[in-house]
Amino acid sequence: MLSVRWGMREPGRKTQALQHGRVQRRRHPGRRAALASCSLLAAAGLLVACSSDAAGGASGAAAATATGTAGEGGAGAADAVSADSLPRFEIDADATTAGGAMSYTLPSTEAPAGTVMVTLKNNDTMMPHQAQLLKLHSGVTVPQFTAALASPAGVGAVMPLADFAGGPNAVMPGDESSVVVHLDPGATYMVICQIPGPGGKPHYALGMIAHFTTGATAQSDGWPKTDATVKMTDFKFSEPSSIDWNKPITVVNEGDQPHELAVLAPADGKTMDDVRAALSAPEGASPGPSPYKTYGGVAAAAPDVQQQTTLKLDAGDYLLVCFVVDPSTGKPHYMLGMEQPITVG
Repeated sequence: MLSVRWGMREPGRKTQALQHGRVQRRRHPGRRAALASCSLLAAAGLLVACSSDAAGGASGAAAATATGTAGEGGAGAADAVSADSLPRFEIDADATTAGGAMSYTLPSTEAPAGTVMVTLKNNDTMMPHQAQLLKLHSGVTVPQFTAALASPAGVGAVMPLADFAGGPNAVMPGDESSVVVHLDPGATYMVICQIPGPGGKPHYALGMIAHFTTGATAQSDGWPKTDATVKMTDFKFSEPSSIDWNKPITVVNEGDQPHELAVLAPADGKTMDDVRAALSAPEGASPGPSPYKTYGGVAAAAPDVQQQTTLKLDAGDYLLVCFVVDPSTGKPHYMLGMEQPITVG
């Protein structure tokens, strides 16, 4: 989650709203043009989350329930459907090999198109993993994307080639996270894990990259109903204190930059002060054992994109964080105010 998001800074690109999942509201073209170089990567965030600490908190496994558009599939939408009725696509994060290789296993090279529940199951015993989705632009091939990602610029080099499309955010070993997204018909999607691994190499550089295409026709169009909404803006999460985190929640990006919602909690024997200290550590600092665990959320998506999530959290304190980097200041969004403590009773 990570010259990778949650890791090193990267050059960015002009962000574009996805054709599906867009919030219907007035945009500010001049302001968006000024953000043409926006980076999706974090400064020092989850470097510490990539130690070999295998103590994953299964009780905090995230179960996201929907992605949609405000007024078209959000809370209380007239066309709401049951999450259980949606087609599903499971992505398995495989166990890290003795040689340090990482990989995904997909059930098929083709996923259903339309509104689909995508689930990440982290079968690793060592590392947290995510399933960041990127939709390739028309005419871009998988080899082109892969070659760009392997360049020194990493994720920064693929910005002109694909749109960040959300997906299940990072969870600890043994946990799983699901998100319902709209997958465009006849499209190609890449799946990568941007978390930095041993030696600072991102997991995708260690083999954690896959792709799938979607069917020619959408199988589903409706969205599950939600109970509350968290708005992500430049730079804050709105009104989290009023939310029951054990019920479906809509997460809408109403900012002019890409945003994500990652959920962190102190590791055993650690405090929220330890978590904040790790987040504020200077870039390049030795990560050491992670002082926090990751409990899913929604992965990075372009402006105007809405997702919905239900975080099944035990009672305790958590921290909502956006690791995306602001191009103007070079600081991750959480350092600009996009860091919100929540308490689950």
